[in-house]
Amino acid sequence: MNVVTGRTFRVASVGMSLLMAIGVLAMPLAPAIQAQEQTQEPRELGVALDRAINSQEHLGTALRPVPDRIIRDQANAAKLVQLVNGWDLETALTRLEGTSQLAISIGLMTNAFGDPIVAKLRSDTQVQYLKFADAMIGDPQPENNRDLVFLLQWLAAGNTESGADRVIRAAKAGIGTDEPLWPIVFDPYSTDSPQARRVLDALADPIPPGMIGLGILECANGLSLGGVEFHHPFDSDAGAELLAGWLGRKDDASSSEAQSATAALPFIKHARRNELLQLAVDHPHPLVKAEAGWALVMLEDQRGIRLLQAVCRDVRYSVTAQIYLEELEAADQIPAECKDDDFAVRAEFCHFLSLPDQLGEPPAEISLVGSQVLVWPPTGDRRRMSVVRFKYVDEDGGVLQEGVGVVGSLLAWLPDLTNVEMSGGDVLAIHCCYELRAKGAANAPDKIDAATGLALIRAAQR
Repeated sequence: MNVVTGRTFRVASVGMSLLMAIGVLAMPLAPAIQAQEQTQEPRELGVALDRAINSQEHLGTALRPVPDRIIRDQANAAKLVQLVNGWDLETALTRLEGTSQLAISIGLMTNAFGDPIVAKLRSDTQVQYLKFADAMIGDPQPENNRDLVFLLQWLAAGNTESGADRVIRAAKAGIGTDEPLWPIVFDPYSTDSPQARRVLDALADPIPPGMIGLGILECANGLSLGGVEFHHPFDSDAGAELLAGWLGRKDDASSSEAQSATAALPFIKHARRNELLQLAVDHPHPLVKAEAGWALVMLEDQRGIRLLQAVCRDVRYSVTAQIYLEELEAADQIPAECKDDDFAVRAEFCHFLSLPDQLGEPPAEISLVGSQVLVWPPTGDRRRMSVVRFKYVDEDGGVLQEGVGVVGSLLAWLPDLTNVEMSGGDVLAIHCCYELRAKGAANAPDKIDAATGLALIRAAQR
């Protein structure tokens, strides 16, 4: 639950990194049959894999009672390989609550522990996964588009010629152009490699539409930010037209595409660049304006500093704008009011809630419930701990969601344990218990409640 630092290119563009996307795969494994899970005895991962291998259960069902689903040894890696290589495509695509066995297998491989384990999983399933990809590309079915995206990302991460071949074929065929997770396929190509250049060259003309094109844009932007010298695929008439289309959409839902379009502008020389910059400057979303400010400064136009300073003063997006100023070696231009303790606490929590593994956007309202300097039991040092209250509203002002969170140590909000009716002290106390347990501390309490947490906090002050 860390605040993102540095240029997170492009957190907002897809709303999910691969890790967050793989988290989606775990969702059907947890809450949907929670009551049933509570009556099941815990199960070892190897036992679950054996049951799936023997066709006794869907992989998702087999994994439900498994508390630790991380593959950490060669024995379980071999079982997963055996399972995958024993499937035909129909079996691999069998779904449980919308999630296929194929997707869950990729999630297990992505989260496997240790390079040797991952290397074994990758090498021993490569032929099978390539076979699945060929079949899905050769006979695309809309209901399988997301599975294909995850499969292509896994193949792309191997940085092999055969993986790049499948990415190019699927992208050129325009399979699932509206699939929002397509950009993660191109993440492995955002650092320089022969396959990265090959993929971009193959897809530069014509640029595929929709989310595939957006993924190519973000990939090219990533290479450009890394200092790689190459011809940006959007530095063309067709590319500029696509950028203009993304920048011309003014709704909040399209702001991430507009951000990515703006991030490309320092790296193209097209005659329409100034026009595109103005579209970015005039865009109503603060994050697009922040991106426009960054782009202007990159192009040695100091108007960008003023634009970034304006976004810094918006508590909902302040942290992003401050990161950009720091990146541009202009941290001294961060407005003084943004360094005020209360403002900084609220800004930090807004940024946290905007992360894709949280709520994906900042709240409409955020206020400081209170702050206290104390010895914090989970860290053992004296620090400022703050409680904030936030609210999300609809267009008519109706409350969609509200909650309380804590800033100062482990940045978190615990919707299952806290609510807006609690006092700030009780919220801190519950977070104290939670953090001690999350860290596996020797003094971690057996239960999480306000009375236990308050006792721990009081004892630490002596």
